[in-house]
Amino acid sequence: MRLRNPVLAALLATSTVVTITLVWFGWRNLERERLDNAADTAAAGIRARLAEAGERLSRGEAIEGAVVVVLRDGQVTVTPRGAIPFVPVVGVASPVDRAIAAAEAVEFGGDLGRAAALYRGMGLNGEALLRLGRVLRKMGDGAGAMAAYRELERLGDVAAGGVPAELAGLDGQGLYQRLAEGVDGGRWVLARGAAEFYRERAGERGKPDSWRLAEALEAAWGTPGVRLVNGVVTIWRANGAGAALDADALARRFVPAGYGFGIGDAGPGVVRVLGEGSNPWTIRVWAESPMAGAGPRLLLGMLGAVILFLWGTVYFMARAMRREEAAARLQADFVASVSHEFRSPLTTVRQLAEMLEMGQVPSEERRRKYYQVLSSEARRLQRLVETLLDFGKMEAGAQKFRFERLDVGEVVRRAVAEAEGSERVVLDGAIDLAVDGDGEALVVALRNLLENALKYSDGDSPVTARWERGSGRVSIMVADRGPGIPREEQERVFEKFVRGRRAMEGNVKGTGVGLAMVRHIATAHGGAVRLESEPGRGSVFTLDLPEAE
Repeated sequence: MRLRNPVLAALLATSTVVTITLVWFGWRNLERERLDNAADTAAAGIRARLAEAGERLSRGEAIEGAVVVVLRDGQVTVTPRGAIPFVPVVGVASPVDRAIAAAEAVEFGGDLGRAAALYRGMGLNGEALLRLGRVLRKMGDGAGAMAAYRELERLGDVAAGGVPAELAGLDGQGLYQRLAEGVDGGRWVLARGAAEFYRERAGERGKPDSWRLAEALEAAWGTPGVRLVNGVVTIWRANGAGAALDADALARRFVPAGYGFGIGDAGPGVVRVLGEGSNPWTIRVWAESPMAGAGPRLLLGMLGAVILFLWGTVYFMARAMRREEAAARLQADFVASVSHEFRSPLTTVRQLAEMLEMGQVPSEERRRKYYQVLSSEARRLQRLVETLLDFGKMEAGAQKFRFERLDVGEVVRRAVAEAEGSERVVLDGAIDLAVDGDGEALVVALRNLLENALKYSDGDSPVTARWERGSGRVSIMVADRGPGIPREEQERVFEKFVRGRRAMEGNVKGTGVGLAMVRHIATAHGGAVRLESEPGRGSVFTLDLPEAE
């Protein structure tokens, strides 16, 4: 609901600016003499540009603002790379290796195990990996097939089955969205049929503008001269080189500011014929406003302001929407995590209570054990509820702290005693260190750090709690030997409801508020909490507090 008013205001403001701009452009006044000069200038510039492009193409050189395709020595190159999704002509394919052919004969003869062994023996070979993935999939080894396709993907542009290995690897893994993005982005040199085939596998329908350039090149390939194909100017030379330029972009470079233009369209305006005698095409030029030719700087300034305003509005709207979406997702994850945290102890309590109620406990020893479990689960539920209530108070600013002089070692020992799995904690601290703070709150903060370290460490791995003095501050450090936290997640783990990727993937219990509480408590005590971590080498959380005077 908070998003509605800002979005509505932004949309109204955008609509107002666009409407005013369109009305202003509606007051255009054609000035015949200036219009003729503008049309002549544009036509002369386009002709000179095309002549220069033709000369550069004859030498097989790159052309600014154009896509150049060159077929030389059986190889196709595209400049700039990635400009079009497919090429009008493909290079010469390499013949199938004899070893590959022999292994294929074994495969299609039905001996899949032996065929897989033969393909594996060929090492990181694109053709072998492609066929290995196919054989493993036939054998029902999905994991092995995926591994082969991932290796295939890493080979990049190496040929595999007539296409780049990276493309074949993505296809084998079923990563169709990435595959479609790669095709649209011109990541691989493909024929049109292959590009459309892989794009359709991803279910993509709308095509980017780069397809129009590629289609025009294909239509004009092998036809000497300059042509206009579907809004694209194409040039082809007998040396096996072709170029494509967007006609609108080409004309825009030479049409003076304040004038509009159209390529190959009928309508008002001054017409100039372009192209060669056998393939003529036209450009129309018209004045867009009474200031055309007289105030180009003012016109460009207004257009720049409009574009800046529009894109600025879009940016802030998109950022607000992303924030709302992220907040909603975090809250949903939090609700799911809390539900799981409640459900587990409640299920245990209910099962044990029913067994005790129905007299299904075989011995007094077992009965005492059940009572101990009930008590432990009840404490766990109580701690979870208290954590959520305390966090709610902190968020609302209603939490009151009672400050007193505290012995740091005693606070740490209390936190260790309350933490689950405290027998694995190793204490290492100086004596006679004191801070001014709320004992209960600091115990909660340290207990959260300890339980996090214990949860993410292996069952036999110790967790160290150490405290020391430094520059008028007391630092309490909790170190573990767990999997560590990636650098990109280290700041966000202190935000409410945020849980690390490893916690989500490993289904580690938690609510996502523990570290946020630690930061709240540290800030309220005039201190801070720091994290040093490296994936695979554990983490060190440090609570810095002012030392008592």
